[in-house]
Amino acid sequence: MKTCLINQPAGLGDIMYTYAIAAMYASQRYTVVWPVIRQYEWIQEYLGSASIQFVSQGSSFVGKQFYDADIYDPVVTDHFVYLPLCHSSRSMAAAGEPLLFGKYVLSGCPELASSWPKFLSIRRNMEREERLSKALCLSSPAVERYIYHNSLIGSPDGNMQTLAHITIPPTSSRVVEHQYMPEFTLFDYIPILSGALEIHTPNTSMCFLVDYLVQNKLALPSQKRYMYARDLVNPINFDFRYLEGCFFDKNWTFVLPS
Repeated sequence: MKTCLINQPAGLGDIMYTYAIAAMYASQRYTVVWPVIRQYEWIQEYLGSASIQFVSQGSSFVGKQFYDADIYDPVVTDHFVYLPLCHSSRSMAAAGEPLLFGKYVLSGCPELASSWPKFLSIRRNMEREERLSKALCLSSPAVERYIYHNSLIGSPDGNMQTLAHITIPPTSSRVVEHQYMPEFTLFDYIPILSGALEIHTPNTSMCFLVDYLVQNKLALPSQKRYMYARDLVNPINFDFRYLEGCFFDKNWTFVLPS
């Protein structure tokens, strides 16, 4: 059996963006093992398959000795591939490349980065989506008209924080605030994000999900999308530069702090 072990345990946007790498190895008859943090183990339900297996990073799996070591470049043998995607900024294989695109360069398949949303196929949980809509007091996201506002960044493993500078202009439309509720996943927000008149969010995993929705013609055609820099100190040189080329939706408006 051939195994591809991916080291990208957190960063839900990174996982969505690099899923095409896993899909490529699965098509080559590798079993892809993808350890994730405990708070993301639910992702197997939405993206996992027999050939792409999301597992707890605390469990035992093939190649764990590489996963637990400070190895920044790929390890390739006849029947095993280790891809330390989370270390692309330190990898010699991706030296000088933008942070996210470097994950594809490190994996030897940069050509796939230009079509990453096509590889995603999210299995939706309609019952959970309905419960989430009710929790946010949205009886029908497809009919109601509202603006969606998110100021949260980071993974829910102690790295989540709220950005106070993500504010929107006064509006007569209803504003729905994004809330982190551990009983729901980001994918359960699909109908809510799809039906919003506007989306205001820092550059985070939500942006990748919205891009996926746009590419699959699930988002409201007239929807306006605003992506805010999360870094108040050096927003131009870091926040948006490393996102260059990641998004297919050209209707994002990039907002720098005033």
